[in-house]
Amino acid sequence: MKKTAYKFGPVVFITLISFFAVVSVSAATPVPPSSLATEARSTEELQGMKGLDERDNGATFSASAEKPGKKKLFSANKPEMSGDPVWDSIKQKNIDAEGKLALAGLIDIALKNAPATSEAWNNINVAAAQKQQAESAFYPQVALSGRIQGEDTVSNVAANKLRNNFVSPSAKITYLLFDFGGTAAQVDNTLHKLAAADAQYNQALQDLVLNVEVAYYTLYGAQAAYEAAKADVANNKANYDAAKEKFDAGLAVELDVFQAKTNYENALYEQENAKYNVKSGKANLAKTIGVSADAAFDIAAPLEEISVKVLEEEVSSAIEEAIKARPDVVSFRENLKAAEALKRAAFAGFFPTINLTGTGGKTWAQYYTPYKRHVGDTDLTGYVSVDWNIFSGFNDVAVSKQADAEAKIAMDQLIDAELGASADVWIKYFSFNAAVQKFALGKSQYETASVSYNLAKESYDAGLKTILDLLQAQSGLSTARKQFIQSRQDVFTSLAGLAHSIGSPNARIAVAK
Repeated sequence: MKKTAYKFGPVVFITLISFFAVVSVSAATPVPPSSLATEARSTEELQGMKGLDERDNGATFSASAEKPGKKKLFSANKPEMSGDPVWDSIKQKNIDAEGKLALAGLIDIALKNAPATSEAWNNINVAAAQKQQAESAFYPQVALSGRIQGEDTVSNVAANKLRNNFVSPSAKITYLLFDFGGTAAQVDNTLHKLAAADAQYNQALQDLVLNVEVAYYTLYGAQAAYEAAKADVANNKANYDAAKEKFDAGLAVELDVFQAKTNYENALYEQENAKYNVKSGKANLAKTIGVSADAAFDIAAPLEEISVKVLEEEVSSAIEEAIKARPDVVSFRENLKAAEALKRAAFAGFFPTINLTGTGGKTWAQYYTPYKRHVGDTDLTGYVSVDWNIFSGFNDVAVSKQADAEAKIAMDQLIDAELGASADVWIKYFSFNAAVQKFALGKSQYETASVSYNLAKESYDAGLKTILDLLQAQSGLSTARKQFIQSRQDVFTSLAGLAHSIGSPNARIAVAK
């Protein structure tokens, strides 16, 4: 007798997953980019941006002499494709702007384009998905399986040929009843990691705003320095021409001409250096806002008046605000809570888990003999199981020790972050105060040097001063002009740094008050 058996199809398991909405953490709600960009500026700064309009001998200190008008950041013509899809997507961005871009507009562009904030947002999505995975343990776990089998038995006698067919689906439902808080601790861990990711997103937003502010003020300072360099060139050219006229008239020696020419050529050298600083500053700002370095755009000037003051007694309250509100500190605090939750989960691993399980199956069979016969069976089972891993090679002990060490590390990181935040606020406060004082002194020094140079020029033309007196006055004016421009830039950047160190979305308005 010859017997042949045929089996069809492997066992199929289909796991049904229950989907549910992620519960947002109210204490760490992400700040929408649009609202942050609005809050980062006072109303006056958003609506009226004035230029630095200090004049000396016809030299104007402003961001640009061009008239405002509608201007596109990018050319309307589509750029040539490079073959790199990422770079092509950057080059193809089209952003329209009315006239020159104020700081608020630059921040808005950066919030739309910057990859750092997008990366931080996707980290939130990852943490939210991990939280869903942990919470799935609270739901019944349902699995379906089935078997289809056919079998033929053939003998030498045709009448003894047999065929058997089986169809047997089954289901299994498992529900966790109790595990000494292990699953709840795992969910708490992912919940606090989600809150930490949310805080890191807010920190990325604030870091981006600060980076845009610093790049903007640096570019504006470079533009003002370039205008100052052109004024130095004009002044030194006038001195050089005056020296030549006196030499031609026999009223000066040739040494005066060469000294004036040396200063004039040095001014031209400094002008080229200032021009480079403008180009590099613009490229850095373009990178910060997420556009190509060769994008065509211009910036508006910041506020003309600088009247912000912070009292020394307010520093302590600012430090307290920073400890509570700074997203980086909040993130470390949530990481500590997540590590403590892992400690509880590791402790629960020493104890058993209790599960409720139910199974059910149905079998349909057909037997083909000289006559046909149908058979059906039903199987239902329910039970409570206790699973306890008594010994795992001390793995549970090692997991518990690791969780305890990680919690201690998280605590140390939080302590370091809070100490760093307090020092940051303190340093940024005194940096801002010093910048305000230096700006006042720099402005006064610049005005004095301007008067001194004008008097020296008049005296030299009248023959009462030597060329050395005139060149010395011009050098003092050039130095004072640069210090004035730099001190103005330092006030704005130090104010932005102070607001960033406090960490509140409304920090700029709070500091201004």
